[in-house]
Amino acid sequence: MADVGSHHFVKSGSGVLVPQPSADPHDPLNWTPFWKACCIIASTSVTFTQGMGPLALAPMFPDLIAAFDSDLANVVKFTGVAILVLGFSNFIWVPISSSFGRRPVYIFSQLVCLASSIWRARAMTYGSFMGACVLNGLGAGPAETIQPAVIADIFFLHDRGFWNTLYWVFYMGSLMVGPIIAGSMALHVGWRNFWWLNTGLIAASLLMTIFMFPETKCK
Repeated sequence: MADVGSHHFVKSGSGVLVPQPSADPHDPLNWTPFWKACCIIASTSVTFTQGMGPLALAPMFPDLIAAFDSDLANVVKFTGVAILVLGFSNFIWVPISSSFGRRPVYIFSQLVCLASSIWRARAMTYGSFMGACVLNGLGAGPAETIQPAVIADIFFLHDRGFWNTLYWVFYMGSLMVGPIIAGSMALHVGWRNFWWLNTGLIAASLLMTIFMFPETKCK
């Protein structure tokens, strides 16, 4: 892309930067590497912790059957309902993110996930645990949609491939790591303790989001 007349494109090395950054130092594209790294670390922690819970149930099924005097067909619904609600929840989260920014979505969704994780750890009946699964699905939607928007907010086009790959590795990794940890904990220390661990991880991610994640959506 060549300069046209008196219009000079902002370049990096031999290439033109896409999108073109503004002259505003507060433009997320102009942030220092430190703040961009803080954003990526915080948003990746949200992606990982929100993805870890909904699919972690399978190794616990025998324990949940015993705890709630149920059967396999019914406890499988815990996972199905959570994933179903998670998918539809993005019809809420994405418009909020587009209108009000990424930061409030991350903070509020993590609060929802935190409440659902505590609820799961303390649930004493099948209906109560199912309610926690519904709440978890509602809160975990941003794991699938918001971080790619954050990456587009703070990185130029030529950098986005690397960061989107990192996002995908951590998101898919959370879906695989969750059941491994849940199964081991259910076997050795009880299934409820997994949800207390999950609560601690979500709380740590929430603190990271509050203190390390400034709003990336340029006004």
